[in-house]
Amino acid sequence: MNMTDFLHLPFVEVLKLLVRGSVEAYLSEKEASASTAAEAAKPECESLDMNGALAFLNV
Repeated sequence: MNMTDFLHLPFVEVLKLLVRGSVEAYLSEKEASASTAAEAAKPECESLDMNGALAFLNV
């Protein structure tokens, strides 16, 4: 969608598109950093502490 398309939309719709784009960008960035952190974490034993469990669950 280019800039002139935004001129024909109501303000609320433009705001929704901007928020949606920002949230999608944030979530994809967070997902990428979580998968990198999970790959870097190497468990030393079979049990996990709270941080290890959170990293495993990608939270």
